[in-house]
Parts: sequence; structure tokens; C-alpha cells
Amino acid sequence: MGYEATRETIMAYTRGGHETHGHDRDMLADDAVFTLMSTGKTFQGRAEVEVLLDLFYRQAFEARDEIQTVIIDEDHAVVEALFAAKHIGEFDGVAATGKQAVVPYCAVYTVEGAKISSGHLYLDVDLLRDQLVSAKQSALKPERKASTTH
Repeated sequence: MGYEATRETIMAYTRGGHETHGHDRDMLADDAVFTLMSTGKTFQGRAEVEVLLDLFYRQAFEARDEIQTVIIDEDHAVVEALFAAKHIGEFDGVAATGKQAVVPYCAVYTVEGAKISSGHLYLDVDLLRDQLVSAKQSALKPERKASTTH
């Protein structure tokens, strides 16, 4: 594939507009497979991957990624980001709380034919849930508020 083509694909995917909450779904292969590594749940095919993205960015949360680092080689990319979200719908048994959550995550993507064919998403779902149900901030975790700009 090549470094430049992989870079263009990943940058287009992560720069998606407001309507896609930061993900240009045209960059997904029809047979893309994404795995949420903290749970082992696999989403096979573009339609299922879009269900996953909708859950995290439109249904359970109003969210965006605050990208910190991107590393790219010939056919892979690693994206380090903060998942910054407002909890607006049911997530993992927790009804909408209106709380802000910020959780670091990392995604490892494989790019084939200018499309993302797989993604391994390293997002700590337990930490996310804890931020939704916890009334106070842990003394071991620094407080961080999500910015409100898009």
C-alpha cells in the first residue's frame, strides 16, 4: 500500500466532519472488522462497525476524539487519543447521566486498498463506566474536564 496512502486514509478517517463525530466512514472497508479489546467484542462488516461508532459517538454519548499522537507505517496506524464525551443515553446498563467523561484510548488500524480493514480499539470500558457512576474523583486520577469545542 505505502506510507503516503496509509497516512491519507487515516487522516481522512480521523478528520471526519461534525456529522460523523470525527470519523469518515467512507474510509472503512465493506468487510472491516473492529475489536473492542477490553471486552473482546468483535464487530464484523462496515454496518456493524458503524453500529459501534454510533453507540459511542451518537447514542450513548455525544463525543469526539482529542487526538494526541498518530504513528503510521506502510499499512498500519496507531492513534492515541482522548475519548471526550457527554453521557446522553444508556451505556452498559447505566442510564444517561449527563456527565462528562474523558478516557484515554489507543486504536491500531490496518489499511488495505486505501480503506481501513481492521481496528483494535484499546478503550478501558470499566474506567468509562466508573466515570459515569462515580460521584467523586479518585485521588489517584487527575481531574480533567472535556473541552466544549468541536
